[in-house]
Amino acid sequence: KKERSKRQESRVAKEINGRVTIASGAIWIAKGDVRSSYYLVECKTTEKKVYPLSIKTWLKITEEATNDGFRIPVMCVDLEDGVHKKAVFKCSDFFEDKPRRVVRSSGLFYEDDTIESEHYLTAKQVPITEKDKVFYVSGKIENVTISFELCVVDWNVFIRRVIEKEVS
Repeated sequence: KKERSKRQESRVAKEINGRVTIASGAIWIAKGDVRSSYYLVECKTTEKKVYPLSIKTWLKITEEATNDGFRIPVMCVDLEDGVHKKAVFKCSDFFEDKPRRVVRSSGLFYEDDTIESEHYLTAKQVPITEKDKVFYVSGKIENVTISFELCVVDWNVFIRRVIEKEVS
């Protein structure tokens, strides 16, 4: 498992023109698994078809990215040992308009029917699967009201449409 994680981190660092974080973010001065000028990426890999992302985990990653020079938090989740690679990000970090409509027109989703949306309370986890989705997250966590949308798209599409656009 550790070897699989290291391979994923190296791949992601290369794809986003970043660097693998020393000790995989375990030291207090360098959080996250991969850093670039703009992004702090947390990498997760599983043999399963579903990765249960808890909202607390997402909020922790968001806080770490903010504290690390106001980087944009992104997760790379490899499902089934990398058969499916997904990018998870806060929709508003990339789209100013309503995510469902803008994501469709941005080309991040290829077909209208691939977009599903689900509403989750913060006490729950959002299931990251091979399907592209927009999750509407709202509620209270530790007495703080939160409300945001998380986009889940194919990692390679995210790289082509977001990262490569920045370089060109």
